[in-house]
Amino acid sequence: RFDFRKYKGLPGPELVREGVLPDVEGLYAWDQSDSKVDGLLLSHAHQDHYGLIEYLRDDICVFLGKPTHRLIDLTRIFTPVEASVGKHRYVKSGKAVRCGRFRITPFQMDHAAFDAFAFTIESRGKTLIYTGDFREHGRKKGVFDYFLATAPRQADALLIKGSMLGRNKETTLTESELERVITDCVRNTSGIVLTCVSAQNIDRLVTLYRSCIRTNRLFCIDFYTANILADLRKISGAQLPVPGKDYPLMRVYNPGRLRNRTASQGNIKLIRRFSRCQMTRTAMAQEQDRIMMLVRSSTISDLNTMHGKSPIRRGTLIYSLWDGYLSEPSTQDLIEWTEQHGLRFEHLHTSGHAHIGTLKKTVRRLNPKRIVPIHTFHPERYRELYGDRVTQVDDNEVLAL
Repeated sequence: RFDFRKYKGLPGPELVREGVLPDVEGLYAWDQSDSKVDGLLLSHAHQDHYGLIEYLRDDICVFLGKPTHRLIDLTRIFTPVEASVGKHRYVKSGKAVRCGRFRITPFQMDHAAFDAFAFTIESRGKTLIYTGDFREHGRKKGVFDYFLATAPRQADALLIKGSMLGRNKETTLTESELERVITDCVRNTSGIVLTCVSAQNIDRLVTLYRSCIRTNRLFCIDFYTANILADLRKISGAQLPVPGKDYPLMRVYNPGRLRNRTASQGNIKLIRRFSRCQMTRTAMAQEQDRIMMLVRSSTISDLNTMHGKSPIRRGTLIYSLWDGYLSEPSTQDLIEWTEQHGLRFEHLHTSGHAHIGTLKKTVRRLNPKRIVPIHTFHPERYRELYGDRVTQVDDNEVLAL
């Protein structure tokens, strides 16, 4: 995790000198040179991909999916993240677009982020493929299969993710397998079930809701998560569960800190949008033996209020995030709270990134001329997998095709 707070007061050029921003001429608002950047491709709405977009020149077009744009806007509304997208153009999977001299074809990918894309980029007889963040063990394996069947063979370079390299001991379950594991855990829990998961991990939210159906529990989510599900369903047409008459086991609660922040910005409608499905703290306390409640460290105060109305006697906290976040102080606060109240801790998760078998399969099927490691702590491992085709590129190093 990258902590930007110690850099926040620095001007843009200093961020480039510090290596926080890449040194790309013509990319930033303070650089009005004639050097031309045709566009920026945004693969998905995780902050390590768009979190510094505020420094972009306002005449540069951002190519992204419409659901991705909405996720960025909702993150700005509900969290302290200030990044927003200016000039833009929406892309759809399999539909090529032009950007300067480049022909770009986006491919939707299976990832923990909704609306994630890979891109093929073609110009002057050369082809580059960027995988973005991807996997094949989620709920959208079909789009990954389409990418492998359709993307160009023998591209001049393949920029491929490798987040799972070096994590050989980590078990990779499919999302369906994880659903069965979580369902068994919930079925064997007497008392409340708390779940700590990213509100933007739609596959995981579906997994949790399906587990509630199979165990006859109420799935209580905060209004931030409810707004995400409702907006993504409306924009994309995907059959996502949304609180309302069609999904009677879903309920919405209003965490105090989140409610105060949203109200202070004048977004009362987003708080009241699901009032007919609202579940009060009193009701959650009374129904705690049959609810699954989405929580994060900021909801500890709400849990304390609920605890005062009807003591939490027993239960389970299901932590469904990467274990690298477990050491963070906010996560430790939540774990300590559950221990103090006698709840069992279970780490039940599967990665949003491709395991080694999927990486090998991708290279075997696409058969690129050159392989470039990206987004990995272990680029040296690529040569063990792919041999002499690997070209390791450092930050600010130019690779010519």
